[in-house]
Amino acid sequence: GSGTTVELIQPNGDLQGTGGVAWGSAPALCTIFSSLEGDQPPGGAQKVDFGGKLVLELGSGTGAVGLWVAKHWPTSRVILTDLAEAQSLLQENVRANGLSNCDVRELEWSLDGAAVPNLLAGLDDFFEENVDDGVCRGRFVDAVIASDCVYSQHAELKWKPLASVISSAVCR
Repeated sequence: GSGTTVELIQPNGDLQGTGGVAWGSAPALCTIFSSLEGDQPPGGAQKVDFGGKLVLELGSGTGAVGLWVAKHWPTSRVILTDLAEAQSLLQENVRANGLSNCDVRELEWSLDGAAVPNLLAGLDDFFEENVDDGVCRGRFVDAVIASDCVYSQHAELKWKPLASVISSAVCR
């Protein structure tokens, strides 16, 4: 890997869902990001560089991937999001890693894209200006990341609101 490591507090079954565990997909995604950051990523893949970027992580759980991104690219700003029950765990993990470039915000996908402007509140220093190109108006993130945010074959995730959240966040 890249040598970037993250300290994680994992309460396992203490959260209602399974967000208290860093599943195998988290280190796998970090390894993929690391492998794609060179000047010529393998297989013609697109280069990954979150430096200076605003990154929104959906369904952060322990925050493993978002914290890794924030540590690996210290000039990035990462918004870790999850349900209310995961907020204190996310905040603990941000503190455990001594990161000042992470924000923890509550996000419930069922609220559709209407919740996205609130996620970006208080980040004025990160935006040069509002976008207004006739299609997109407002402020948007540079990247949306997620790792194992749909964790059960029985999960009744409403895909349309999730797609709306992603669209409202990036509008590109």
